[in-house]
Amino acid sequence: MPCLIVITGPNEGQMFDLNANKHVLGRGDDCCIQLVDEKASRNHCTVACRTGNSLGGTNIPSKQWVLEDLGSSNGTTVDGQKIEASTPLAEGNLIGIGTTKAVFLRDTFDSAEEAREYADSVTNKNATVSDESWPLDPPWMSKTLGEN
Repeated sequence: MPCLIVITGPNEGQMFDLNANKHVLGRGDDCCIQLVDEKASRNHCTVACRTGNSLGGTNIPSKQWVLEDLGSSNGTTVDGQKIEASTPLAEGNLIGIGTTKAVFLRDTFDSAEEAREYADSVTNKNATVSDESWPLDPPWMSKTLGEN
């Protein structure tokens, strides 16, 4: 069963099993995966499993997990690129929702720590970061060259 592991944002460290065919992500109380992220819309996006034609004539239906933005205010990204339509997900894709970044993984892990370690090894290291990302250190934490 696939899962999402949150690697940055208010829900950092949480793992969400994708145990249904469709999950709504966002701030709303009615979301399957509720994010505590003020830059996420109430109903921000969906992650859904779509069944397609059989694989190579084997009569085994193919399954594809897809991400779709629900008209959110700040948009949804995959590997740093804003999505405009239903977008297929692959192992290690980095999903951006507000200030939250989560990695899509095809398997469930016993712990969030195990999932995070695996996600770090498969995440697209070349993904661009949106200009709207929050800085790693707030300005009041930064020092100038003259300060000790």
